[in-house]
Amino acid sequence: MEGAGGRRRSGPPYPVDVSAQEGASGFWVATNAYYSKLVQQRESSTEIFSISDEEKVKIEESNISRLPLYQEDSEHRILVLVNPKDKAKVLAAYVKNSWWGTEDILKTSDPSREGVIQVDSFEERVVLFVLNCLIFGTLERSPSEDGSTFFVPHSAEEYAKIFWQAGQAVGFYTVKRKGNLCDDCSSLCYLLPVLDTIFVRKKCRKRGLGMRMLWDFCQSFSDESVLGISCPLSAAMYQGFNHSYFAQTDTTDGGPFWIKMAAAPFGFLGLWLLLPWPLRRSAKGRGSLAGPFVPAKTCDRMLPRK
Repeated sequence: MEGAGGRRRSGPPYPVDVSAQEGASGFWVATNAYYSKLVQQRESSTEIFSISDEEKVKIEESNISRLPLYQEDSEHRILVLVNPKDKAKVLAAYVKNSWWGTEDILKTSDPSREGVIQVDSFEERVVLFVLNCLIFGTLERSPSEDGSTFFVPHSAEEYAKIFWQAGQAVGFYTVKRKGNLCDDCSSLCYLLPVLDTIFVRKKCRKRGLGMRMLWDFCQSFSDESVLGISCPLSAAMYQGFNHSYFAQTDTTDGGPFWIKMAAAPFGFLGLWLLLPWPLRRSAKGRGSLAGPFVPAKTCDRMLPRK
């Protein structure tokens, strides 16, 4: 470690593997105390973060951004270190009283973390934030990418699952659960589970990970006859829905997928019937999808919560 807040170079355990006894409250106390110290020191800080053996970045207030961990909470913010030569490039985040590179935060030494696992701990919420806001939001976002495809921080209670593979978090998906309010401006609520966000790291794409998460979503809510999907959909998602893996059974029972459309500034106000693909449970209890990709008419599927 270089300086009190320098980069931790030792091996496991990684941040996600260590659950602090004080929980989230202790995390924020330590983070705020550290940031206050940096503000007081201004340019007198001697801490550095090593990008490589040759390149190092000084840890000082001017090189730090404070990003909200949760969508609905602007008070609790994670400290991220940006490259002074390119402020859009995030180098590290302050986690567990130390600066960790973004790639290290996504690692785990726990062999049981393998496959698609539901987010449960505060530490896993931090991993979800790094994947969503730092990796997808800045580091792996192409300048030519559709500007409408952008994920804001998730809520503190968001139903989310992370895809762990070979000791790394390589993707995630989140769901708006049935009964959740659609937004803070109305009493409308979801009448069905909606696949809201899904992401796979660029280096792990074209390996079927997105399809596995889509399949996991169907299995996780196999008791529901209708499932929803947020839009806009990327070209890869459209291709995934047409994949032969989801066209292997008949369409004799089950219910369709619906797509949730955004109507700014009032939030999500409608659901469109997107696919007449039933979610069917076979004799073994395994859900499956079948049928062609055919858009259909607009339908009103949301009611005020009682």
